Parts: sequence; structure tokens; C-alpha cells
Amino acid sequence: GKTLKEATWEAARSHDLRIMGPNCMGVVVPGRKLNASYAHCMVRPGNVAYVGQSAMLGTVVMDWALGRGVGLSLVTTVGDSLDISGPDVLEYLADDPGTRAILLQVEFVRSGRRFISALHAAARRKLVLVMKSARVPASQKEPEPPTPGLLDADVIYDAVLRRTGVLRVERTNEVYSALETLTRMSRLHGDRLAIVTNGTGLAYLARDHLVLSGGTMGRLSDETLRVIADDMPPFWVGENPVDLYGNASPELYVRALDSVLADPCVDAVLVLHAPTVLAPSLETAKAVIAAVGDARKPVLTSWMGGSTAQTGRAAFDAAGVPTYDTPEQAVDAFMHMVRYRHNQEQLAETPPRPDPDDPQVDHARVWALVGDALNAGRSLLTDEESACVLANAGIPVAESRYGADVEGLLAEARQAEPHFAIKLLNDVVGKPFGDTGPEANSWRGIALDLSSVEEVESAAVELEDEARHRFPELQVQGFKLQRMRRGLNSVQVSMGITRDPVFGPLLFFGTGGDPTSAMSDRQVALPPLNVNLAKHLILSTAAGQALADHGARDGESEPPPPALPAHEGALLLDERADTATHVDALAAMLVRLGQLVVDVPVLEAVEINPMIVNREGCLALDARIALGEPVGTAIMPYPAELEEHATLRRSGRQVLLRPIRDEDAPAHAAFVSRLSPEAI
Repeated sequence: GKTLKEATWEAARSHDLRIMGPNCMGVVVPGRKLNASYAHCMVRPGNVAYVGQSAMLGTVVMDWALGRGVGLSLVTTVGDSLDISGPDVLEYLADDPGTRAILLQVEFVRSGRRFISALHAAARRKLVLVMKSARVPASQKEPEPPTPGLLDADVIYDAVLRRTGVLRVERTNEVYSALETLTRMSRLHGDRLAIVTNGTGLAYLARDHLVLSGGTMGRLSDETLRVIADDMPPFWVGENPVDLYGNASPELYVRALDSVLADPCVDAVLVLHAPTVLAPSLETAKAVIAAVGDARKPVLTSWMGGSTAQTGRAAFDAAGVPTYDTPEQAVDAFMHMVRYRHNQEQLAETPPRPDPDDPQVDHARVWALVGDALNAGRSLLTDEESACVLANAGIPVAESRYGADVEGLLAEARQAEPHFAIKLLNDVVGKPFGDTGPEANSWRGIALDLSSVEEVESAAVELEDEARHRFPELQVQGFKLQRMRRGLNSVQVSMGITRDPVFGPLLFFGTGGDPTSAMSDRQVALPPLNVNLAKHLILSTAAGQALADHGARDGESEPPPPALPAHEGALLLDERADTATHVDALAAMLVRLGQLVVDVPVLEAVEINPMIVNREGCLALDARIALGEPVGTAIMPYPAELEEHATLRRSGRQVLLRPIRDEDAPAHAAFVSRLSPEAI
């Protein structure tokens, strides 16, 4: 009655054998002349390894490598991974001295923590490119369960791959291009690109694509422009791109390229060329190859055209200088380098240990609130409990008043200042992401801009009737009353915690307000975070860009609303606060949320929407929290419990013994450099 897979597993385990597959292509190790696969060809030995889940893509990669003369160190696919999985192979390759780069093709992930750990280990020492296929439900053998609060689960893989320091590529031709570029190029130390060309039209194509791709054009120094101008006519426009005009000779290309490469304001150079009588493709290519032989900055080329340009591209290929058919392809290659550099920086980011003396954080009080709910058998916190949890986690929360019914609400309204907002409370509107579910039909149970007690009464009765019509089986739990807050240039954002079935707890950030708009803008990050990682998350969203582009200030055409009282817990900002101040404040909140989910792993979902950001500060207006089984984060947090203080016996000096962190690497290198070979 066993399946063949089960019987195979039992037979193998009894003899301590490891199993690859089923549905794998086998193993190819060109350096050992081993082809234990059904691949149709053999490739030459090299330092690039391919690991995938699709057997057919494995044979395609071998055929491509054979055609391009690319050497491979290992080719294998793991198929359905009865035993040996992709992370197993990654961990092996991380220690393989014969492998310099790894190309990984992923269709599904079973263990998020194991996958991330293996990628971490490999990306610290190797170039790792990842192609994620089966990105839409229609392509998945078993559709992945949705992650609450997110429209597109693919943003989770984006976050995972950025955090682990690998480069994600999306198209097959992009894989080959990125692999060739990153294995051939010298290291990129910045994001500023300079362009040298013999035609303005070519430069415009490249610059347009660079800007639209999020890249940066370098600003050439005055000294560089002065040197180049000596070779140019009086009407030359001194700027980047450096247009040498159609009569540019190979010698002029070399002089301009030397000047641009020496400019400290430039991190990489793209050389464009269209064939002319004065600058034939092959002769110009040979001159550029000689000029960049010892260059310490990346140089990319695009020799445009057909038959005559082909000789130049062949010369670049033979010399190992990256070359591309079009300027857009060359810019894509540069952006691969930029993204890879940024992701490697994220890999080195280590969230700090929590500050036990942070006066705004009281996780013991949070646990007390959560524990009371769990002991009572509840998986949802009340609105008031949710606000209290956030306040004790260091998140500023707006002051709210509560009434058990309409009469109780009116009593609270009579004691508060006019201009009200009210919300009806029940289990649907109190559930995180509940107003985006099919049963809620995006009904949020709120009424805004109420200027009198009479309007509050009318709106409350209407909300109560609507709730009973929509949810006849649910009891109305009361009402919440807040002072209405609005400013001409206020920005509404949302943030919180959700839980993915594979990767566990995630932090999200994006636009606030309407649930549909909010979900369409959300990006995620893996907790815990530090400030740099939190800022990256913020600025990857439309809401974050709105803050970066325009700031979050109230307009001059509308009188500013009254200042928020300090006892409401608002994070108050100076009236002249700039965008960086708002981003810093939001980043600090995300760091605290990340630590909260580490310290209180029963938090299944936390939705803060909206949080309003303006010149008065940042303030959460609404929050909903759900509890569940404790789940750890996919990235292990800093083990603060291993820290200890010690006293050195001889000197009596007090020292801190702590786990090694990524930023310790320079100090370790300096330490080793002072040791003798015998000591090492």
C-alpha cells in the first residue's frame, strides 16, 4: 500500500543513503568528467554552478553554456526533493572552492528558515543569482496559500532575496546577461554611471532607460570636463553623457575614457559606439580594450549595428570586456550590479540587540495584555487592548474614547472637542485585514468629519443598522470616538505584522486608508530590522516616495490643526521637520515592531491603518491585533541572551563577551593581519 516514493525513502534511510529527486535530471560534474544525468551534452569545467528544481531548465543551461563557452562546476536539479533539497546543495557549494558563482532556479520553498540560512551562507562567499518561476497561482502545482494583507505574494520573495544578499533575475536572457556581467566585472563601489558616446541619440536611449530603471547619472567634476573640452569644439556641451560627436576617432575615445575613469564622481562607465568612417567598429573596440585593461572601475560597452559592429563585439568577447547589442541591455547589466551591491549591503546589516532601558517600550505589559486574552480563549484583542499593546511597544497612538452603545458614545462626545470620527466595533472590523475579505465587502464601519453631537448620533445609528444588516450573527461591541485629524499635506500610511505560511512573520509598510489602495502598495521585510533596513522598506513604497518627494507638511492654504497633546503619545516633530525626520520616526517604529514579534511570537497579525504623518508628527489612528500559535522569525534574531560581562584576571578590566556580528569583519581582518603564520 505504499507509494514508490515512500518505499524508496524507507529503503534508503535504513542504509543511511541520501536520495536526489524524484523528477530530477541527475548530477553533472564537468571537472570530474561525471555525467550521471540524462543531459544530452557535456560542458567544459568552470566555476559556475547551476542548481534548480526544473530538470528541463537544467539541460537548457548546459546547452547555453556549451554554446557560449561558459564552464560549469556543477549542474543538478533536485526535483520534488524527497530528501536532498536546494538548501542542501547550496550549503555544499558555499564551501566548494571550485565554485565562484551559483545560479539557482526556484519554483517553491518548503522551509523558509532553511532556505534563508542556506542563501545567507552561500551569498557571503559566492555570487548567487536566483530565478523564481511559478510566480502566479496558475503556474503552481499546489497554489501557495495567500498571505493576509498582501495582494502579491511575490513581494515576499523580493524581500527574502534582497535580505540574503543575492541578485534576483526574472527572464531567461537576463540570467545569462547578469551571469556574464557579474563574473567578468570588477567590483562596483557606487551607483553613478558615466556615458561616453559618439552620438547624442545613443546616449538618450541609455540615459532614459537608466533613469526609468532607478539608476543614477554621475555628475562629472569640473577638472574632467576641462580636460575633455581641450579635445572638443567650442560648442561642445560639457556634461554627462560625454558626446564626442560623429567624427570621434579611436584616439579621442581613449582620451575621453581615461579622463572619465579617473573622475572620483564616477563609479562605472558605459561606452557607446555607432560605426563611422572615422571610427570603424573594430579599430575603436581594440583601442577601448587597451584603455580599460587595468581599469579599477567597471566598463560596459555597446557596439550598435549589424555586420560591421559584430567584429567589435567579438573583440570585446575575446578580451573579456562585457558588451551588449543595445544601450538598454547595457544599462540593465549595470543595474544588475547596482542591485547586487545594495543586496550585499543588506546581507551585512545586523539588527541590534534591543535596548532594555528604552522608556517607550514595556514588553512585560504587552505580554500581560496578550496573556489575558489567551487565558480567556480569545484570538482577537479588543480595540482598546490593541491600542494599549502598541503604546507599550513604543508606537504613538491617538487618544480614543469608548462607548458600549449609542448613548454611551454620545456621553463621551459631549465631553470631547468637536470634529469627531467614530468607528463601530465588532469582530469583522476588529480583525486584521478583515475589511478586505469577501465577507466584509470592504466595509470599515467608520464615519468621518462629524462636527456636532447630533451628527455623531445620526451616524452611529446608521452604522449600527448597517452592521446588523451585513452581519446579523455578530454582536455590536460598542463604538470608538476620536478627534478628527486632517491636514492638506498629511500622508496616510499603514504598517504592521503579517504571517506567511512559508517564511513566518513579516513586517509590512505602505499607503494607508482605503484597504484596496493600501494593499496594492505594500512591501514587506523580514524581522528583525535595524534602522537602515527599515528605511529601505519605507522608501520602496509609493507612500515612502511621497514622503521623500514632498515631505509631510500641512499646506499654507489651510490653518494648521491644534497641536497634539503630549499625553496622547504622539511622536511630536518640530514645525520645520524635514522628510528625513518623518522617515526616521517611521523607521524607528518598524524596528520596534520587528522586536515586538520576536519577543511576543504569538502575535499573528498587527494592522496599523491609518497612521497619519504630518508636521505634528506620526500617530496611529486605528490598530487591530490577532493572536495565534507562537512562530519564530525566519531570520534568527541577535542572541542577546548569550552576552555576558567578565573581568580579566590580570588587569581587572571589564569586558563584554558577545556573539560575532557582521560589522566585526574589519576588526577580525585587522587582528589576523597582526598574527604570525605560526599563530594562525
